Amino acid sequence: MANILIISALQIFPVVSGGQQRTASIALELAKAGHHVRIYSLIGRKRDMLRFTGETEATISANLYEFVCRPFTLWAKAMVAYKLGLPPLWAKELIEQPDTTLNLWIAQSEIIIHDFPYTFAALRAHRRLQILNSHNIEHQLFRTKDGRDSKLSESVRKLEYTAIAGVALVACASLDEVTVFSAAFPNKEFIHIPNSIKPKNQNPPPKKQTSTMRQDLGINDDATVLIFPASRYGPNIEGMDFLRNFSIKHESFLRKERIMILVVGSVATGQHRLGQFLTTGPVCDIEPYFHVADWGINPIFYGSGTSIKVAEFIDFDLPILTTEVGSRGFTFVDQSTAIFFTKDNLLEKLTMLPKDLHLLRKMRQEARMANAHFLDPTAAVAPLLRAISGWNPLS
Repeated sequence: MANILIISALQIFPVVSGGQQRTASIALELAKAGHHVRIYSLIGRKRDMLRFTGETEATISANLYEFVCRPFTLWAKAMVAYKLGLPPLWAKELIEQPDTTLNLWIAQSEIIIHDFPYTFAALRAHRRLQILNSHNIEHQLFRTKDGRDSKLSESVRKLEYTAIAGVALVACASLDEVTVFSAAFPNKEFIHIPNSIKPKNQNPPPKKQTSTMRQDLGINDDATVLIFPASRYGPNIEGMDFLRNFSIKHESFLRKERIMILVVGSVATGQHRLGQFLTTGPVCDIEPYFHVADWGINPIFYGSGTSIKVAEFIDFDLPILTTEVGSRGFTFVDQSTAIFFTKDNLLEKLTMLPKDLHLLRKMRQEARMANAHFLDPTAAVAPLLRAISGWNPLS
Protein backbone atom coordinates (compact mmCIF):
# COMPACT_ATOMS: atom_id res chain seq x y z
CA MET A 1 0.00 0.00 0.00
CA ALA A 2 1.20 3.52 -0.82
CA ASN A 3 1.63 6.76 1.08
CA ILE A 4 -0.56 9.21 -0.85
CA LEU A 5 -0.57 13.00 -0.48
CA ILE A 6 -3.46 15.10 -1.81
CA ILE A 7 -2.65 18.81 -2.10
CA SER A 8 -5.79 20.94 -1.98
CA ALA A 9 -6.36 24.69 -2.00
CA LEU A 10 -9.46 24.45 0.21
CA GLN A 11 -10.36 22.38 3.26
CA ILE A 12 -12.12 19.20 2.12
CA PHE A 13 -13.80 17.84 5.27
CA PRO A 14 -16.55 18.29 6.28
CA VAL A 15 -17.84 18.42 2.70
CA VAL A 16 -19.98 21.46 1.80
CA SER A 17 -19.67 21.70 -2.01
CA GLY A 18 -19.59 19.56 -5.13
CA GLY A 19 -15.86 20.02 -5.73
CA GLN A 20 -15.08 18.94 -2.18
CA GLN A 21 -17.41 15.96 -2.63
CA ARG A 22 -15.39 14.74 -5.60
CA THR A 23 -12.07 14.97 -3.77
CA ALA A 24 -13.55 13.52 -0.59
CA SER A 25 -14.89 10.48 -2.47
CA ILE A 26 -11.50 9.84 -4.02
CA ALA A 27 -9.69 10.22 -0.69
CA LEU A 28 -12.14 7.96 1.17
CA GLU A 29 -11.97 5.21 -1.45
CA LEU A 30 -8.16 5.30 -1.54
CA ALA A 31 -8.07 5.00 2.26
CA LYS A 32 -10.69 2.24 2.23
CA ALA A 33 -8.47 0.29 -0.18
CA GLY A 34 -5.69 0.38 2.42
CA HIS A 35 -3.57 3.28 1.22
CA HIS A 36 -2.31 5.80 3.78
CA VAL A 37 -3.85 9.10 2.62
CA ARG A 38 -3.02 12.58 3.88
CA ILE A 39 -4.65 15.79 2.63
CA TYR A 40 -2.73 19.05 2.89
CA SER A 41 -5.23 21.91 2.57
CA LEU A 42 -4.06 25.51 2.29
CA ILE A 43 -6.94 27.44 3.82
CA GLY A 44 -9.92 26.60 6.01
CA ARG A 45 -13.55 27.62 6.30
CA LYS A 46 -14.54 31.26 6.73
CA ARG A 47 -15.74 30.78 10.30
CA ASP A 48 -12.40 29.35 11.44
CA MET A 49 -10.34 31.84 9.46
CA LEU A 50 -12.17 34.80 11.01
CA ARG A 51 -11.47 33.33 14.45
CA PHE A 52 -7.77 33.09 13.54
CA THR A 53 -7.86 29.34 14.13
CA GLY A 54 -4.36 27.98 13.67
CA GLU A 55 -3.30 24.93 11.71
CA THR A 56 -5.01 21.67 12.60
CA GLU A 57 -4.75 18.01 11.72
CA ALA A 58 -7.84 15.78 11.89
CA THR A 59 -8.41 12.06 11.51
CA ILE A 60 -11.22 11.66 8.97
CA SER A 61 -11.36 7.86 8.89
CA ALA A 62 -9.02 4.89 9.10
CA ASN A 63 -5.94 5.75 6.99
CA LEU A 64 -7.23 9.24 6.13
CA TYR A 65 -6.04 12.52 7.67
CA GLU A 66 -6.41 16.18 6.77
CA PHE A 67 -4.02 18.97 7.72
CA VAL A 68 -5.34 22.54 7.28
CA CYS A 69 -2.66 25.22 7.16
CA ARG A 70 -4.81 28.42 7.45
CA PRO A 71 -2.35 31.31 6.86
CA PHE A 72 -4.57 34.38 7.24
CA THR A 73 -2.79 36.50 4.61
CA LEU A 74 -3.32 33.78 2.03
CA TRP A 75 -7.01 33.52 3.00
CA ALA A 76 -7.39 37.29 2.51
CA LYS A 77 -6.01 36.96 -1.01
CA ALA A 78 -8.34 34.03 -1.63
CA MET A 79 -11.36 36.07 -0.53
CA VAL A 80 -10.46 38.94 -2.87
CA ALA A 81 -10.14 36.52 -5.79
CA TYR A 82 -13.42 34.84 -4.78
CA LYS A 83 -15.30 38.16 -4.69
CA LEU A 84 -13.90 39.18 -8.08
CA GLY A 85 -14.69 35.81 -9.68
CA LEU A 86 -11.03 35.09 -10.38
CA PRO A 87 -9.40 31.64 -10.41
CA PRO A 88 -7.52 30.58 -7.25
CA LEU A 89 -4.09 31.52 -8.55
CA TRP A 90 -3.18 32.41 -4.96
CA ALA A 91 -2.78 28.69 -4.21
CA LYS A 92 0.50 28.44 -6.12
CA GLU A 93 2.15 30.89 -3.73
CA LEU A 94 2.35 28.40 -0.87
CA ILE A 95 2.78 25.32 -3.07
CA GLU A 96 5.85 26.80 -4.76
CA GLN A 97 7.33 27.71 -1.36
CA PRO A 98 6.21 24.75 0.79
CA ASP A 99 6.37 24.96 4.56
CA THR A 100 7.99 22.36 6.81
CA THR A 101 4.91 20.13 6.97
CA LEU A 102 4.30 20.09 3.22
CA ASN A 103 7.98 19.50 2.50
CA LEU A 104 8.01 16.56 4.91
CA TRP A 105 4.81 15.03 3.53
CA ILE A 106 6.07 15.34 -0.04
CA ALA A 107 9.26 13.53 0.97
CA GLN A 108 7.27 10.76 2.66
CA SER A 109 4.82 10.19 -0.22
CA GLU A 110 5.07 7.80 -3.14
CA ILE A 111 2.02 9.32 -4.83
CA ILE A 112 1.06 13.00 -5.01
CA ILE A 113 -2.40 14.09 -6.20
CA HIS A 114 -2.79 17.74 -7.16
CA ASP A 115 -6.41 18.77 -6.60
CA PHE A 116 -7.21 21.19 -9.47
CA PRO A 117 -4.34 22.50 -11.64
CA TYR A 118 -3.94 25.48 -9.28
CA THR A 119 -2.16 23.28 -6.72
CA PHE A 120 0.39 21.96 -9.18
CA ALA A 121 4.02 22.95 -8.86
CA ALA A 122 7.12 21.31 -10.29
CA LEU A 123 8.19 19.18 -7.32
CA ARG A 124 11.26 17.08 -6.84
CA ALA A 125 9.28 13.96 -7.47
CA HIS A 126 11.77 11.37 -8.68
CA ARG A 127 10.17 7.94 -8.48
CA ARG A 128 6.89 9.46 -7.32
CA LEU A 129 3.64 9.15 -9.24
CA GLN A 130 2.11 12.60 -9.71
CA ILE A 131 -1.59 12.79 -10.60
CA LEU A 132 -3.84 15.72 -11.49
CA ASN A 133 -7.39 15.50 -10.16
CA SER A 134 -9.25 17.53 -12.77
CA HIS A 135 -12.73 18.83 -11.93
CA ASN A 136 -13.46 20.81 -15.11
CA ILE A 137 -11.93 22.15 -18.27
CA GLU A 138 -10.89 25.09 -16.15
CA HIS A 139 -9.92 27.54 -18.87
CA GLN A 140 -13.36 27.27 -20.49
CA LEU A 141 -14.95 28.62 -17.30
CA PHE A 142 -13.20 31.94 -17.83
CA ARG A 143 -14.16 32.54 -21.45
CA THR A 144 -16.45 35.40 -22.36
CA LYS A 145 -20.20 34.77 -22.21
CA ASP A 146 -20.29 34.28 -25.96
CA GLY A 147 -17.68 31.51 -25.68
CA ARG A 148 -14.61 33.38 -26.87
CA ASP A 149 -11.21 33.13 -25.22
CA SER A 150 -10.09 36.01 -23.02
CA LYS A 151 -6.72 36.96 -21.55
CA LEU A 152 -7.82 35.30 -18.31
CA SER A 153 -8.94 32.08 -19.99
CA GLU A 154 -5.66 31.91 -21.91
CA SER A 155 -3.71 32.38 -18.66
CA VAL A 156 -5.70 29.59 -17.02
CA ARG A 157 -5.22 27.36 -20.10
CA LYS A 158 -1.44 27.83 -19.84
CA LEU A 159 -1.49 26.95 -16.15
CA GLU A 160 -3.81 23.99 -16.73
CA TYR A 161 -1.72 22.59 -19.57
CA THR A 162 1.48 23.05 -17.55
CA ALA A 163 -0.08 20.91 -14.82
CA ILE A 164 -1.16 18.21 -17.29
CA ALA A 165 2.31 18.16 -18.86
CA GLY A 166 3.92 17.86 -15.43
CA VAL A 167 2.04 14.81 -14.15
CA ALA A 168 2.00 11.19 -15.25
CA LEU A 169 -1.77 10.70 -15.01
CA VAL A 170 -4.87 12.92 -15.20
CA ALA A 171 -8.10 11.83 -13.49
CA CYS A 172 -10.92 13.61 -15.37
CA ALA A 173 -14.42 14.28 -14.06
CA SER A 174 -16.03 14.08 -17.50
CA LEU A 175 -15.50 12.51 -20.89
CA ASP A 176 -15.43 16.05 -22.32
CA GLU A 177 -12.24 16.67 -20.35
CA VAL A 178 -10.71 13.44 -21.66
CA THR A 179 -11.54 14.46 -25.24
CA VAL A 180 -10.21 18.03 -24.99
CA PHE A 181 -7.09 17.25 -22.97
CA SER A 182 -6.08 14.12 -24.91
CA ALA A 183 -6.26 16.10 -28.16
CA ALA A 184 -3.68 18.50 -26.74
CA PHE A 185 -1.62 15.73 -25.08
CA PRO A 186 -1.99 12.58 -27.22
CA ASN A 187 0.77 10.72 -25.32
CA LYS A 188 -0.54 11.48 -21.83
CA GLU A 189 -2.61 8.98 -19.83
CA PHE A 190 -6.16 10.07 -18.92
CA ILE A 191 -8.75 8.16 -16.91
CA HIS A 192 -12.40 8.98 -16.29
CA ILE A 193 -13.37 9.26 -12.61
CA PRO A 194 -16.98 10.51 -12.67
CA ASN A 195 -18.28 12.62 -9.81
CA SER A 196 -20.18 10.41 -7.42
CA ILE A 197 -21.78 10.48 -4.00
CA LYS A 198 -22.36 7.95 -1.28
CA PRO A 199 -26.15 7.49 -1.00
CA LYS A 200 -27.58 9.38 1.98
CA ASN A 201 -31.34 9.22 1.50
CA GLN A 202 -31.91 6.11 3.58
CA ASN A 203 -34.20 7.41 6.33
CA PRO A 204 -36.45 10.22 5.07
CA PRO A 205 -37.93 12.29 7.92
CA PRO A 206 -41.64 11.97 8.78
CA LYS A 207 -44.02 14.23 6.87
CA LYS A 208 -44.76 16.23 10.04
CA GLN A 209 -41.09 17.20 10.32
CA THR A 210 -40.96 18.16 6.65
CA SER A 211 -44.12 20.23 7.07
CA THR A 212 -42.59 22.05 10.05
CA MET A 213 -39.46 22.87 8.07
CA ARG A 214 -41.58 24.23 5.21
CA GLN A 215 -43.44 26.43 7.67
CA ASP A 216 -40.11 27.71 9.06
CA LEU A 217 -39.10 28.65 5.51
CA GLY A 218 -42.47 30.29 4.85
CA ILE A 219 -43.48 27.67 2.27
CA ASN A 220 -47.03 26.30 2.20
CA ASP A 221 -47.58 22.53 2.31
CA ASP A 222 -49.41 22.63 -1.02
CA ALA A 223 -46.56 24.39 -2.85
CA THR A 224 -44.49 22.65 -5.50
CA VAL A 225 -40.89 23.36 -4.48
CA LEU A 226 -38.05 23.39 -7.03
CA ILE A 227 -34.68 23.18 -5.24
CA PHE A 228 -31.38 24.46 -6.61
CA PRO A 229 -28.52 23.59 -4.22
CA ALA A 230 -25.35 25.48 -5.12
CA SER A 231 -22.05 26.89 -3.89
CA ARG A 232 -20.70 30.25 -4.99
CA TYR A 233 -19.20 29.36 -8.35
CA GLY A 234 -19.52 31.18 -11.66
CA PRO A 235 -22.01 28.93 -13.50
CA ASN A 236 -24.07 28.54 -10.30
CA ILE A 237 -24.26 32.30 -9.81
CA GLU A 238 -25.47 32.75 -13.38
CA GLY A 239 -28.01 29.98 -12.82
CA MET A 240 -29.31 31.61 -9.64
CA ASP A 241 -29.58 34.99 -11.37
CA PHE A 242 -31.56 33.37 -14.18
CA LEU A 243 -34.00 31.81 -11.69
CA ARG A 244 -34.38 35.10 -9.80
CA ASN A 245 -35.10 37.06 -12.97
CA PHE A 246 -37.48 34.35 -14.18
CA SER A 247 -39.34 34.50 -10.86
CA ILE A 248 -39.70 38.27 -11.05
CA LYS A 249 -40.94 38.17 -14.64
CA HIS A 250 -43.40 35.32 -14.07
CA GLU A 251 -44.40 35.85 -10.45
CA SER A 252 -48.12 35.82 -11.17
CA PHE A 253 -47.84 32.45 -12.93
CA LEU A 254 -45.70 30.93 -10.16
CA ARG A 255 -48.09 32.21 -7.49
CA LYS A 256 -51.13 30.90 -9.36
CA GLU A 257 -49.52 27.47 -9.85
CA ARG A 258 -48.14 27.51 -6.27
CA ILE A 259 -44.58 26.95 -7.49
CA MET A 260 -41.73 27.99 -5.20
CA ILE A 261 -38.07 28.19 -6.24
CA LEU A 262 -35.71 27.44 -3.34
CA VAL A 263 -31.98 28.17 -3.71
CA VAL A 264 -29.88 26.57 -0.97
CA GLY A 265 -26.23 27.20 -0.22
CA SER A 266 -23.48 29.78 -0.44
CA VAL A 267 -24.32 30.79 -4.02
CA ALA A 268 -26.49 33.40 -2.24
CA THR A 269 -25.05 35.51 0.56
CA GLY A 270 -28.01 35.11 2.91
CA GLN A 271 -31.71 34.38 3.32
CA HIS A 272 -33.88 36.46 1.02
CA ARG A 273 -37.48 36.19 -0.14
CA LEU A 274 -38.68 37.76 -3.36
CA GLY A 275 -42.19 36.60 -4.22
CA GLN A 276 -41.92 32.92 -5.15
CA PHE A 277 -38.11 32.96 -5.01
CA LEU A 278 -36.29 32.11 -1.77
CA THR A 279 -32.60 31.78 -0.89
CA THR A 280 -31.19 30.37 2.32
CA GLY A 281 -27.57 31.48 2.03
CA PRO A 282 -24.85 29.17 3.44
CA VAL A 283 -26.19 26.24 5.50
CA CYS A 284 -24.41 23.76 7.78
CA ASP A 285 -26.29 20.76 6.40
CA ILE A 286 -27.97 20.79 3.01
CA GLU A 287 -29.59 17.36 3.34
CA PRO A 288 -32.80 18.42 5.16
CA TYR A 289 -33.65 20.86 2.36
CA PHE A 290 -33.92 18.07 -0.21
CA HIS A 291 -36.74 16.59 1.85
CA VAL A 292 -38.89 19.73 1.52
CA ALA A 293 -38.50 19.76 -2.28
CA ASP A 294 -40.69 18.23 -4.99
CA TRP A 295 -38.31 18.72 -7.93
CA GLY A 296 -34.61 19.28 -8.43
CA ILE A 297 -33.69 22.04 -10.89
CA ASN A 298 -30.26 22.58 -12.44
CA PRO A 299 -30.12 25.89 -14.38
CA ILE A 300 -26.48 25.57 -15.50
CA PHE A 301 -25.77 27.00 -18.95
CA TYR A 302 -21.99 26.65 -19.20
CA GLY A 303 -19.15 24.73 -17.61
CA SER A 304 -17.95 21.15 -17.84
CA GLY A 305 -17.91 18.00 -15.79
CA THR A 306 -20.78 16.15 -14.18
CA SER A 307 -22.89 17.97 -11.62
CA ILE A 308 -22.94 16.57 -8.09
CA LYS A 309 -26.31 18.21 -7.48
CA VAL A 310 -27.94 16.04 -10.16
CA ALA A 311 -26.64 12.90 -8.45
CA GLU A 312 -28.10 14.28 -5.21
CA PHE A 313 -31.48 14.78 -6.89
CA ILE A 314 -31.44 11.12 -7.92
CA ASP A 315 -30.37 10.01 -4.45
CA PHE A 316 -33.14 12.00 -2.78
CA ASP A 317 -35.70 10.60 -5.23
CA LEU A 318 -36.54 13.92 -6.87
CA PRO A 319 -37.71 14.26 -10.47
CA ILE A 320 -35.33 16.51 -12.40
CA LEU A 321 -35.55 19.69 -14.44
CA THR A 322 -32.24 20.46 -16.12
CA THR A 323 -30.50 22.16 -19.00
CA GLU A 324 -28.47 20.06 -21.40
CA VAL A 325 -25.25 21.41 -19.89
CA GLY A 326 -26.54 20.58 -16.41
CA SER A 327 -27.11 16.97 -17.46
CA ARG A 328 -23.58 16.40 -18.80
CA GLY A 329 -22.32 12.93 -18.06
CA PHE A 330 -25.74 11.60 -17.01
CA THR A 331 -28.05 9.41 -19.06
CA PHE A 332 -31.46 11.08 -19.38
CA VAL A 333 -34.24 11.00 -21.95
CA ASP A 334 -36.18 14.25 -22.20
CA GLN A 335 -39.76 13.94 -20.92
CA SER A 336 -39.05 10.37 -19.81
CA THR A 337 -36.38 10.36 -17.12
CA ALA A 338 -35.92 14.14 -16.83
CA ILE A 339 -37.32 17.35 -18.27
CA PHE A 340 -34.93 19.52 -20.25
CA PHE A 341 -35.34 23.28 -20.50
CA THR A 342 -33.59 26.30 -21.99
CA LYS A 343 -33.53 29.97 -21.02
CA ASP A 344 -36.38 30.52 -23.46
CA ASN A 345 -38.80 27.71 -22.64
CA LEU A 346 -38.75 27.17 -18.85
CA LEU A 347 -42.20 28.76 -18.51
CA GLU A 348 -43.60 26.38 -21.10
CA LYS A 349 -42.03 23.40 -19.33
CA LEU A 350 -43.47 24.47 -15.98
CA THR A 351 -46.97 24.82 -17.44
CA MET A 352 -46.77 21.16 -18.46
CA LEU A 353 -45.06 19.86 -15.31
CA PRO A 354 -46.26 16.27 -14.74
CA LYS A 355 -48.45 15.78 -11.68
CA ASP A 356 -49.47 12.15 -12.14
CA LEU A 357 -47.91 10.24 -9.22
CA HIS A 358 -47.43 7.03 -11.20
CA LEU A 359 -45.66 8.88 -14.01
CA LEU A 360 -43.42 10.75 -11.56
CA ARG A 361 -42.50 7.53 -9.76
CA LYS A 362 -41.61 5.90 -13.07
CA MET A 363 -39.50 8.93 -14.07
CA ARG A 364 -37.55 8.81 -10.79
CA GLN A 365 -37.02 5.05 -10.86
CA GLU A 366 -35.77 4.98 -14.45
CA ALA A 367 -33.46 7.95 -13.84
CA ARG A 368 -31.93 6.10 -10.89
CA MET A 369 -31.50 2.86 -12.85
CA ALA A 370 -29.81 4.63 -15.76
CA ASN A 371 -27.42 6.57 -13.52
CA ALA A 372 -26.81 4.17 -10.63
CA HIS A 373 -23.02 4.42 -11.03
CA PHE A 374 -23.12 8.02 -9.79
CA LEU A 375 -24.26 6.63 -6.44
CA ASP A 376 -21.34 4.20 -6.24
CA PRO A 377 -18.02 5.92 -5.34
CA THR A 378 -16.23 2.56 -5.19
CA ALA A 379 -16.97 1.86 -8.85
CA ALA A 380 -16.21 5.46 -9.84
CA VAL A 381 -12.76 5.48 -8.24
CA ALA A 382 -11.86 1.94 -9.37
CA PRO A 383 -9.88 3.11 -12.48
CA LEU A 384 -7.67 5.26 -10.24
CA LEU A 385 -7.05 2.35 -7.87
CA ARG A 386 -6.11 0.15 -10.83
CA ALA A 387 -3.72 2.80 -12.15
CA ILE A 388 -2.05 3.13 -8.76
CA SER A 389 -1.73 -0.63 -8.29
CA GLY A 390 -0.16 -0.97 -11.73
CA TRP A 391 2.37 1.82 -11.20
CA ASN A 392 6.00 0.76 -11.00
CA PRO A 393 8.22 3.37 -9.25
CA LEU A 394 11.28 1.89 -10.97
CA SER A 395 9.90 2.28 -14.49
